[in-house]
Amino acid sequence: MNQYTYSSMFIKSLQIGLMGFLLCAATVWAGPASIQGMVKDAKGKPIKGADVRIESKDGKQVFNTVKTDAQGR
Repeated sequence: MNQYTYSSMFIKSLQIGLMGFLLCAATVWAGPASIQGMVKDAKGKPIKGADVRIESKDGKQVFNTVKTDAQGR
């Protein structure tokens, strides 16, 4: 193998390593998501045991369902 082949392989290795690093960094940057809030009735009192669904915009996919506690959280 000549010097051109080694440098070409080295550059390809750097490119692959950089792409892997960028993919990992993007995943870490996105991080976990959370939603917080309180479910209240028309008088402003918390609703205990209300079902809260997290779903896609079109409503075809439900990601999670939780019940509120005594404080409506």
